[in-house]
Amino acid sequence: MSWRSGLVVGFGGLVLACAAPDTEMSLRTKRSEAPFELKQIAEQQAAIHAAESAYLGCSNEQEATGMLASVDPKAQRSWPQTPCWQRLNPEAGQVRGVYWVDVPGDGQRYLAGALIDVDGDGVYARYELTDGGEPERLTPTDVY
Repeated sequence: MSWRSGLVVGFGGLVLACAAPDTEMSLRTKRSEAPFELKQIAEQQAAIHAAESAYLGCSNEQEATGMLASVDPKAQRSWPQTPCWQRLNPEAGQVRGVYWVDVPGDGQRYLAGALIDVDGDGVYARYELTDGGEPERLTPTDVY
């Protein structure tokens, strides 16, 4: 093979790699939205709790999972525009996941959760965060 043939084959491979719809790396990058947004929620919850001595609940898991039937999991959409969600993540833009924040009882604890399906296979990656901890992925690493 001449150097020109190698160059053409190499360039063709590069074009194919760029055109590949969803590589594992791009899926991981898209899935990273969920822990990022949960961290943003945790920061706002800390400020809200400091000012009001209670956490703020927005939606619940049942409401969030109910939204899944009406959205394209691979498509981005606007962050919820309700006053509650605007307080919890005022700078959020477009998201792929659905989110909830449950605040039981006296408002001194919360559980924030996220479901996201960036590959559109119907299997959702699940993340949870409790009282300002770190987001935890509850599904296997190969669930996108």
